[in-house]
Amino acid sequence: MSIALLVGNGLTSNLIEEYSNVNMLKRMKGESPELFKKAEDLFAPFRLPVSSIRLTATGWGYAGDGGFAGAPALASSPISGLPYNEEIITHIENTLASVEFKDNCKQISEEYFQRYGLVYETQQREISSIENLLKIVSLFEKVGKFSEVDEQIIVSIANIIYFNDGYNRLFNVNETFHAPIKLWLSQYDFIFTTNYDCLLDDACDYSKKVMHLHGGFYYKDKYTRVESLLAPDDACLIWGISSDDKISQMEGGMTFPMQWPLEIPISLFEHYLDILKTADIHRIDIFGYSGENDHHINHAITSNKFLQTITYYCNPKDVYSEVLRFDLADKLKIKSSQKLNLSSWDEIWSHLK
Repeated sequence: MSIALLVGNGLTSNLIEEYSNVNMLKRMKGESPELFKKAEDLFAPFRLPVSSIRLTATGWGYAGDGGFAGAPALASSPISGLPYNEEIITHIENTLASVEFKDNCKQISEEYFQRYGLVYETQQREISSIENLLKIVSLFEKVGKFSEVDEQIIVSIANIIYFNDGYNRLFNVNETFHAPIKLWLSQYDFIFTTNYDCLLDDACDYSKKVMHLHGGFYYKDKYTRVESLLAPDDACLIWGISSDDKISQMEGGMTFPMQWPLEIPISLFEHYLDILKTADIHRIDIFGYSGENDHHINHAITSNKFLQTITYYCNPKDVYSEVLRFDLADKLKIKSSQKLNLSSWDEIWSHLK
């Protein structure tokens, strides 16, 4: 039985300051100020601070685990969900009606704000991430405020920002971290990441190649991984506002010229997802990964029949949070045979520092 690690941008953003959302958005605003301002101005009416995005949880226990405050689990009685605050949803739907969405306000609210997570953006003072900028542009594209060209411009700039002028390697991190990072990664049999940077690749042996689920600067296309760093225009990076959007870009397809017998090759990214779903992994540690709009990855994790334990490293203040526990259980669709542990991310940082 093996141990796996799933890493998100929470790692790199703390080791290379240019990868923080604040700094990446600062560069985005500098590269395309008019487009960014237009998106911010259009989204501003949706912002409404509320005491809590989520309503109080209803129901006890989930997936066979314990209930609130250590109460025993109720077999086959999953929580009914953590519904969103009615005040903010009503405000969103009313605002949609006032900005030309008219009859499909409820559908748009459910799709973009609840399923794609823009409801959380309503609590920010300014657009908080490049992915959310793409969601906002896609939203207003429906009423003609933006175009597909605008989306392509953002993705092109985002690729350049994530390339970070080539400063995306382990040797761009303070040298005191090098040995601890290598030691930390050495305990894992499988390493998956949603990051595009090359920090993990540099820290691992060639035999333990990191699996970039959404591509990166070592991928010429969805079928080809190379050994030399590629420039932003030459690399394959998967961007998407939803899990379905990302899946459509990750999937293999017809190749030309066509050959007989006809075969549709799977992409490397599909192959990585299949490993995550089928390998003999009994424990997975999740660090710096939110799981928002990555339901294809979440599904692969909890569909693994060998998986017994999921350890999610979170803010120390949330280690005993039942809201976070329920939210993760709902997001990951954890099964009764799988145990979810919440651990402080300080456990990781204490080793790395």
